[in-house]
Amino acid sequence: MKRWSVLFLSLCLVLFSLGAAYASLDRDDSFLTINGTPLVIEAGNEGTLAVYVNGTRQYYNEDAWGSVLYLNYGVEGETAYGTPYFEGYSEYGVDAPFVPVSNDQVSSYDVHTTLDAGDSGVQLVQEVTYIDGERYYKKTWEITNNGDTTWTNLRFFHGGDTYFGGDDSSQGYYDSNLNMVYLTNPDPSIDGIMGFYAHPLTPADHYEEGGYYLVCQNIAGGQLADTVDSNDLDAGYGLQWNRDSLAPGQTWTIEAFEKWTEAGFVQVIAPAGESASAGTDLIYNFLVQNMDEDPASFDLAAQSSNGWTVSVDPSTVNISGGASELVDVTLSFPGDALHGTTDTLELTATSQADPGVTNSDSVTSTVDNGGDDDDDIVGDDDDDSGKVGDGSGCNVGTFSSGLLLLVAPLFFIKK
Repeated sequence: MKRWSVLFLSLCLVLFSLGAAYASLDRDDSFLTINGTPLVIEAGNEGTLAVYVNGTRQYYNEDAWGSVLYLNYGVEGETAYGTPYFEGYSEYGVDAPFVPVSNDQVSSYDVHTTLDAGDSGVQLVQEVTYIDGERYYKKTWEITNNGDTTWTNLRFFHGGDTYFGGDDSSQGYYDSNLNMVYLTNPDPSIDGIMGFYAHPLTPADHYEEGGYYLVCQNIAGGQLADTVDSNDLDAGYGLQWNRDSLAPGQTWTIEAFEKWTEAGFVQVIAPAGESASAGTDLIYNFLVQNMDEDPASFDLAAQSSNGWTVSVDPSTVNISGGASELVDVTLSFPGDALHGTTDTLELTATSQADPGVTNSDSVTSTVDNGGDDDDDIVGDDDDDSGKVGDGSGCNVGTFSSGLLLLVAPLFFIKK
């Protein structure tokens, strides 16, 4: 009896210490809200994020999502700064939280959060933008060296603990062409996918999906594993970007997107939107994915919200069970389209055998006739040249399952 009492007391002490550690993460984090449909996005002044799709939260809580920045990784002077959640994993590398500077709602669908990386002289500006009606949103990070020290071996991470569709468990996948790590739930009739991917002009160097504890441990520790876990488990995911150096006055800009699709045994995944001038064509690569175990043939149809000319190539696809196909959808801008006009291009896939098996996804395009475009971002150029458009224009590849990660530590308290 005495031995069991000692064990019980020890366990209580462990639980108390872990609970105390996570209680310390309770901070005065004020949030600004983008009230869209179907996405509602909350941006905290400490760099944390919360997202709701049709009213259902997609991250475990308001602390469970954010970023980590490493300076001088692996060399003298290594320092890591992070959003509050990753302090819970401080034994793996995060030294201090970002210092909040400002949190500004630039417009109803645009929030800028400014953070200092301690006294390093490096400042991070996170911009969250959303086009109402879309099922994705854009995240842009500008990392600027305002100090007098040249920092080397920089690593930037974004991700955390997922709660896809209000469910703590999901399965992981990675698409190499889109550089997208994404989740599905066991029953595709309940949820579609939840995916995180980088703009091709600012591609991620590494990714990871798996048990949330392992993913967050690796984000805090400075290296993602390039693995996913196809088992149904309490999951997290993240992306990693590397840069050799950041001299005084230089800015490192990263752009990425996170998206959700409708439930269904066929998935249609649209790329993010682009801009073009009147009288030109935009060609978008949509992914059509058969989530059923059996092969199926799907008819494809596209439409423009403005009634502009569209074409689909091919118009019918035959897809094996669990596989996917790329489809080119062309949108033609009229020659007299006005600058700033937007159009929603939707692609619908319908099973030939069962018309009830159908799904769609859409992308918003913008007419840019050379006027001011506040949505353009700076690419990975130190002279602030090389603009990147509103969307990814990414190609997406075939469906592929991932590798099984190692088992998480036995003792851990969910946040």
